Amino acid sequence: MMLKTFRLTSAKHLLNRTNYNNVIKSQFHVKPVYKNKISAATSGVSIPKHILNLNPDLYDKKANLFLEDLTDQLETLSEDDPSFISSVDSAQGVVEFDLENVGTYVINKQPPNKQIWLSSPISGPFRFDYDSIKDNWISLRDENLDLLDHLNKEIKESSNNKYNLDF
Repeated sequence: MMLKTFRLTSAKHLLNRTNYNNVIKSQFHVKPVYKNKISAATSGVSIPKHILNLNPDLYDKKANLFLEDLTDQLETLSEDDPSFISSVDSAQGVVEFDLENVGTYVINKQPPNKQIWLSSPISGPFRFDYDSIKDNWISLRDENLDLLDHLNKEIKESSNNKYNLDF
């Protein structure tokens, strides 16, 4: 590899940021970095504007409603079959529940990101954004996986198709 050298003619030239950047770019073929591009994943998938610009009040309302409905459904299942769902806890934007022979699920609000996060003992961690067009929580990193559908799939499989969340 051949190193290129360049000579600056004066200290003033050195201090001139534009000239310095031009010399660096011309010598090393530096590509510009776009600081305003926001992506949903390292793959560079763009976040739709209706998700990116979600009003924080709407996020809070929809996240709280989802977590309240989820808690109600889980508590009903726990009362019907305490051996399947042994405990359900809900406080300050966090819902935890234990499935028999599976483990503990944690679903919580992430207000800074306007997301709901899921930690599943079966499938691992997921992040869900509220899609106001579809009116549901979807994972942009996992091909628009729906949060409720994903939870239902795991609950159905764990209960041999006996239980389902419906709200």
